[in-house]
Amino acid sequence: MNRPFVAAIPRPEAFKAIVVITDDRVNCDNYNDGNTDAAGTAAAAQFDADLLALSPAQFGDATKRNCVFHSIIALEPYDPNDLTVAWPPDAPITTKECSPGAANVGTGYQALSKLTGGLRYPTCGLDYTTIFQKIAEGVVEGAKVACEFALPVAPPGETIDPATIVVVYTPSDGSPDKTYHQVADASLCTPTSCYIEGGLVKLCPEACDEVQADDGAKLKILSGCKQDVPM
Repeated sequence: MNRPFVAAIPRPEAFKAIVVITDDRVNCDNYNDGNTDAAGTAAAAQFDADLLALSPAQFGDATKRNCVFHSIIALEPYDPNDLTVAWPPDAPITTKECSPGAANVGTGYQALSKLTGGLRYPTCGLDYTTIFQKIAEGVVEGAKVACEFALPVAPPGETIDPATIVVVYTPSDGSPDKTYHQVADASLCTPTSCYIEGGLVKLCPEACDEVQADDGAKLKILSGCKQDVPM
């Protein structure tokens, strides 16, 4: 066991929620939590660095992660009266196990959850349905607006003119709409522009940062149609 596994990687900007379920500890390849707070923290830091280096486009970097790591492991309950209450990210690593059915407490997984702002739940005696619902709610709340879009589809009998495409951002605070005008390619990006590449409309990096910082942002793509000129 104990090999972190990520499958079916989605589009780069999609936020990733990684969930491990085990009654054991981290002990594989270059990662060994030693069943201690210190070794678990070190193993988590190494795994995190390796994951971010693997694909910054997918997982982000240490200053702006695009992933979170949740653990369902053999640690003691945070609330003995309600096993579905998660250990919050700011709670310390515990070396006390839940019962029955614990092999090791998974200090490395705990440290990964703390490092990425994830949650920790005990494996013992649980109905996982409630836990996965809570994790899913957190993913939805943490989801960011996309910065890439498929080209719009023209109405029947008409043809979209790609050169006319712009992206309009409606801020959630009620301030006026902002229009991101199209530039020829990514090398000409400005904070208020977009471009078309590979059949996708893409916001330029600073424009993307702006809309993703707004949890209630709304975006729409506007375009004109080509005029048929009689021959």
